[in-house]
Amino acid sequence: MFKYAVRVDASQGKVKVALVDWPEVSVAARRDPLIELKGALLAEIARCVRSKLPIRVPKARPSPSFFVRLSPGEALKVMVINEMFASGRDFRAAAASLNLPERVIRQALDLGQPTDVELLNRILAVVGKRLLAYTVAC
Repeated sequence: MFKYAVRVDASQGKVKVALVDWPEVSVAARRDPLIELKGALLAEIARCVRSKLPIRVPKARPSPSFFVRLSPGEALKVMVINEMFASGRDFRAAAASLNLPERVIRQALDLGQPTDVELLNRILAVVGKRLLAYTVAC
């Protein structure tokens, strides 16, 4: 799971929240700043994918109760996308290497779709990587 640290700016009577590691992802909070910021994050991730740009991963330590979270499945997909783009491959190249339709790869890496860990591992194998999982204390 990824936890993005959040910065709050409450100047001039307005509340603006932004990701510490990705300040371009920000919203003028109206109701629920974390839900609104998560929507902005997902939109920015989609833009990065369309543009074949790396997706920033969190580095700053978040507050224990105030952060934007990507689920383990979403975080895994972000890591696979970053590895794929870093290797110079795109959805079409990964699909061709796996003898699958491109739409299957796009769907597998869509953050809004269920996570198929086996397929993600196969996509990583195309770029010479593999998944390694372990647990940590909460």
